[in-house]
Parts: sequence; C-alpha cells; structure tokens
Amino acid sequence: MNDTNGSLTTLDVALELHESGNFDAAADIYTRLLEQDPANLDARYGLGTARLQQGNPHSASDLLEQVVHSAPGVPEYHYNYGLVLQQLEQHYAAIEQFNAATIVRPEGRFLWLGLARSLAAVHNYAGAVTAQERVIDSDSATAADWTTAADYYFMAGRYDDARRAVDKARELGRNDPRNEYVEACCAAIAGDDDTERELLRKAVDLRPGFAEAWDRLLDLVPQEEVLALADTCEGLSGDAATPARDKLILRYTLGRAYERLEDYDRAWRHFENANQRQQDEAAANGNAYDRVGNDRFLSWAKTEYDEQGTAASASDDRPIFIVGMPRSGTSLAERIVSNLDGVTMGGESEALEHVSGLYYSALARGESAPLRELQSGHWDELAAGYWHTRAGARGVLTDNTPANFRHVGMLCRMFPSASVIYMRRDPRDAATSLYTHMLPDRDAYATDLGDLAHYCGFSLRLMAHFANVFPDRIIEVDYESLVTDTESESRRIAEFCGLEWQADCLDAGHRQPADVTFRGRQMRQRLATNDIGHWRNYREHLAMFVEACAVNEVPLRDD
Repeated sequence: MNDTNGSLTTLDVALELHESGNFDAAADIYTRLLEQDPANLDARYGLGTARLQQGNPHSASDLLEQVVHSAPGVPEYHYNYGLVLQQLEQHYAAIEQFNAATIVRPEGRFLWLGLARSLAAVHNYAGAVTAQERVIDSDSATAADWTTAADYYFMAGRYDDARRAVDKARELGRNDPRNEYVEACCAAIAGDDDTERELLRKAVDLRPGFAEAWDRLLDLVPQEEVLALADTCEGLSGDAATPARDKLILRYTLGRAYERLEDYDRAWRHFENANQRQQDEAAANGNAYDRVGNDRFLSWAKTEYDEQGTAASASDDRPIFIVGMPRSGTSLAERIVSNLDGVTMGGESEALEHVSGLYYSALARGESAPLRELQSGHWDELAAGYWHTRAGARGVLTDNTPANFRHVGMLCRMFPSASVIYMRRDPRDAATSLYTHMLPDRDAYATDLGDLAHYCGFSLRLMAHFANVFPDRIIEVDYESLVTDTESESRRIAEFCGLEWQADCLDAGHRQPADVTFRGRQMRQRLATNDIGHWRNYREHLAMFVEACAVNEVPLRDD
C-alpha cells in the first residue's frame, strides 16, 4: 500500500484494519510508520494493542510500557498495558496500571473491571469487592457484573452479600449457572449439603460442561451414583462443545471419581492424562518447570544468607508465615493458629512474592545493593511494601502461602519478630495429593513425577539452610503428628509463636470463616487420618517418583 496521502491517512487505514479484526495487516502498517517516525505514539500504541490481540503479550508489553511513560495521562494506555500484564501474570504491576487509569477517569466502568480482576488474582478479594462495587453501583451495571460481584463477595467471606448479588443478577434476567454455583458454595459454608447438591444440579443442567460444578458434586453424591457421574464426565470431556479448560478439570474429576470407586489403575490413567495436558499447556505458555533456575537460586541463597548478624528491619510486627510443599498441611496449621486469641487469618497472599520480585528485578538492573549489604532502612522499606501490598490487618496475621519457603531468608530480615511454621509431610503422600489435584499453571512441577521429586529436594535443601541460619525463627511440624497428636503439636506451635493455647483452637469452625480456597467441607470436618499413607494405593505408579527422590536426596519414611 503506497503512502500517497501522508502518515495520517496511513494511520487511518491501519485503524480501520485493526477495528475490522485484521491485526496482521494493521501491525504491518504500524511497524512501517514507526520505522519512518519512532516518536509516533499512535502507531506505537496501535502496534502494542495489535500484538496483544495477536497473542504476543511480551512484545505488546515493551511497546505499551513506552506509550504509558510517554503519555501517563491517557487511561486507555494504562488499561491496555494492564491487560498485557494480566496475561503475563504480573498482577501487582497490572494493579498499578488500572489504579492509574481509574484516577484519571474514575467513571470508567471497564477500568474498574480490570482492577477488580487483578486484585482477585492476588487473593485481595476485599479490594476486588471494592473495585467491583464501583461497577455495580453504576447505571450501566449488567447482570454479568452482579454475577462477578457475587464471586468476589463469596471469596471475601461476605456470604450474605454474595447471595444478594446472585439475586440481583437473576432479577436482571441472567440465567447463569455461575449464580447457582456461587449460591451452592455459600450453602457449603453453611454446611447445608442438600441445598448445595440441588444448586449444583441446576448449574450443570444450565451448562452441562461446567466442570467446577461437577467436581464439587462428586463429593456430594452417594456411592451408588459415582459411576454414573463418572460416565457423564467422561462423555463431556470428549464433547467438542466443552471448553478446553473444563475438559482438563473433568479429567481430574474423573480420576477422583474412580478413586472413590477404588479403581486406582483407572483413576491414575485419568490423572496422568490430565497432568500431561496441563504440562503441555504450561510449556506452550512459557510456564514449564525450571529445574536449573531453582538450582541456581539455591546456590545463590546459600551464599547470600550465611550470616545471622547482618542488618534487619526495625519492625515489631509478628506475622506468622506457614510454608512448605503444597498439600503438606499448611491450611490445617493456619486453621489451628488462626483460632488462637489475637491472630487474624490472612490466607494465601502473593505479597511476599511481589516484594521479593521487585527487589530481585532492581538488583538485576543494578538499582539495589546485594542482600548482605542492605541496611535496616532498606529492610524497613521492604517490610512496608509487604503490608502495602496486603492492604489489610497488620500485627499477628497469618500468611499461608506454601511457596514462601523460597523467601524465608528475606522475611526473617523483614520481620525480626515473625514466626515461620514449616510443614513436612511424607513426600509420597504430598506428591500423590499434588498429582491428583489440579493446581494453578504456575505450579507446573506438579504435573511431572520427576519434577515433583526435584522440587521436593529443592524445598528440603533450601529450608535446611534457612533453619541453620535462623534456628530460632523456624519450627518444623510433621503433618502426620499434627493430625494424630493434634493437641500436643498445636500447643508446641502456639508456644513457639508466643501465643496462648486454647482447646477450642482445634474446632474446625471456630472463629475464622471456612477456607474457600480448596474444599470448605473438609475444613468443617474433624481431623481425620484416612489421607495418611494414601500413596500406597498408587505404589506401582509412583515408582518413578521414588527413584527420582533417591536422585534428588529426598528421604522417604519406612513403609
């Protein structure tokens, strides 16, 4: 196409192509315009947006970051850059962009929607509710907006508000299975299994491929109905109309169904299929497990955290960090500790990951001193950044984020009065639980038995080092002991954290709201020992894991 009418006309042509969905042709014109005039902000913004829509967020990120820096007063620039950061799972950076956009244009409904999504992605459901309320309080609020609000209200523990939001969505004519699902989750929290079952049935009637609803329903149907449910899920998993994500969840549900039927070979085949699919998806999205990267991190941490006498923050806050392999009992430990007087349940949070990530990025750019050279003021700033990111209660607050074991050295310097509860569990039981449940894509190690063993070894060696450097800050708790001798172990934990033990801390439903991050029904039940030694049902299938444990120096207990 010849540029006979000047760059403005060419830009208009690119915009027309862009709006019609011809992103490739539009991107070609934007690129030529930038070659002619690198300062052409409209072309740079157009190319960045086209790259986003072409599914190339990394390229889009560089372009839109430059646009935002050049024109910080344009909310659309911040918004699209925020969308890119969401795709790259840089949710805290996305929050900053959406916040900037809403400051410039507080009436922008779509800006608040973007902010709410990013806040929910980092488990800041209170913040997500606040942002979503700006959406539903507007005259243009839709039924879908109210359904989304119901989701956020539920995750924030505001169950009555969640039900009211569902009612409003229905009033506006939204016949959405998500409404039934959220209301079913509220019924689960209340312990009303009959109502939960009825609502989940309605949800799958409205959308047969609704995998999350089938997964919850599996826990509620009687034994004689499990096979029929499995057959239904099998058919849906092969149905072209079922979305890919739902198909993946259904594979895990099928595995659990055959586990209930004690057909462990068939269950494993479904789990294996699901993990392979998720592993392929993670690799395609650039989220494959990085063994080399973790080995390098371990070597670096051993060098940086080798002296206890270096500077630390002056903070007197007493957060309680609960770390370890996922599925090692961290939620159980948090439930018990949070039921003690003076403790606030904080749940999962990516705050420490975010703060540490910002520091490591600044270190790589040469904008921050190495850890061993940081002074107290620097550690104060990092601690303040943690609380700012959490945007909630301070003091004795739990942080139940298992992967924070990577940052124990940092958190011990940020919070000299913090306690670290390190949960340990038989690696075979932990691996079985991880492999047979769907985890977020970032936990790609859980989809491969060899990677699982490597990650176990990585966590063990790193925590052993931190325990040597900070021996008075870390208490190691054996999951099996906590379940079988709960009172003694919970007393030991309370004493270590400087808290007064109370017998009612063992009550599953006492004080704190039910855990909605995995299975609230399990948390309402008394502690059980039937998941100890569960790995034996898959002994033959775990042979590769056991061999990899030997290679990665992961000790296994006697059978």
